Amino acid sequence: MDRSGRLFSFRTSSFNTDAQKTVMPALPVNPLSQAYLNLETDDILLKLQQAAREDPDFVDVVQAASFYDIPSRSIDRIGLEGPDQVRQVLSIGSGLTSEVVQHMLVDEKSKLQPPPSTTIALKIFRSTKLGSPSDAKAARQKVYSSILKEMMAFGHSTLSSHPHILKLLFIGWNLDHAYPILAMELGDYGSLDYIIRAPGPGPTARQKRHLTIDIALGLQAIHEAGFTHGDLKPDNIIVFSSEDPTRQVVAKLTDFGGSDKMLGEHAGTPTHITPLWSAPEVLGKHSKIHWRVADVYSYGLVVASLWAGRESSEIYGGRAGDEDDDWYDKPASSSTLSSSSILSNVSNSGSLAPDEDQEGLRYLKKLPEDHPYSLMSFLRERITKESLPANIDPSELFAILAPTLKTDWRERPDMDKLMMVISEFSNAIERAIEP
Repeated sequence: MDRSGRLFSFRTSSFNTDAQKTVMPALPVNPLSQAYLNLETDDILLKLQQAAREDPDFVDVVQAASFYDIPSRSIDRIGLEGPDQVRQVLSIGSGLTSEVVQHMLVDEKSKLQPPPSTTIALKIFRSTKLGSPSDAKAARQKVYSSILKEMMAFGHSTLSSHPHILKLLFIGWNLDHAYPILAMELGDYGSLDYIIRAPGPGPTARQKRHLTIDIALGLQAIHEAGFTHGDLKPDNIIVFSSEDPTRQVVAKLTDFGGSDKMLGEHAGTPTHITPLWSAPEVLGKHSKIHWRVADVYSYGLVVASLWAGRESSEIYGGRAGDEDDDWYDKPASSSTLSSSSILSNVSNSGSLAPDEDQEGLRYLKKLPEDHPYSLMSFLRERITKESLPANIDPSELFAILAPTLKTDWRERPDMDKLMMVISEFSNAIERAIEP
């Protein structure tokens, strides 16, 4: 899912914005299928997990809403109020089967939170129009699987209230759309991808520390809840403002449509991945992949890209950044980057440039750490004392990057072990983290 900044880059969506003559009532969320009747709580959960992997449909989605106490709400007109009460639909992200748009709540009769006039994000799903009935059915099942997996993750008891997991507000229904709509909180600064790519210096070192910690805490919570993310990348990290003036920013993880619930010690294959952010064993299509440590590798790439997204001369004009500077107060210094990934900069350093295909990426990521053209060698050239603000040492970052970006998955730590390193990393900003 590619997300632009909330306040910056929008495009007009093709979704229908006309008012409906008939408002679709919020559907009841009590069980509708004999398949779920008389089942105990644990059995319902197992059946939902099975449905998400095999043959999900509308009934499973409604049952999940009931099981996780997710509110249901009708949506008459999608978008923001424009001139003459005409709704304008502004897209802030799109993927293969969904689009995220801004939406202002206007239902004055609803007692659900958030209240009217609140601007939120709506994730609207669609399936590809295919010729054969079997292909069309498979496309529908893929969409329902994504919706169901999102609901199961967002609705989990520990994730639904976690400060670094995006909140699912309610399930929406609209007559123009065949699938349920996921209503989520809207980030103040858009995605981390947008922040890394946008012109200008980017966040301060202190803000980057907080973002680095926030993402780790969110991923740790996902794993502790029994899930794997499978597609961790800056696009799927939303940045909010913080009420704490010493923090200023908060990162929250989202997009669980490709995630998977662990069954015992094993997880199924996520429904989609992004090769640029994937671990080498994922690109190598190994038969047995430890998806949690694959997530850890993706986390390492995100951290590397956050701290080394631009050359130091681009960011600071040849000087170390001031800790008290705000990125939105500094003048733009260059054009928007084409990618937020640190791998997109490898070709500019004289190191091995990865091909766009998976084989090229896999080759780069599989090189031993001490190889002169390896990812780690490139990072050590890129992340230096001169390229960083004066109040952070490269050794602090490599304490995170070196273990997370191991080419051999067996040498990578899980998130619980990594949090001991993150705890040390947080000391510089006096943020208490329980490892």
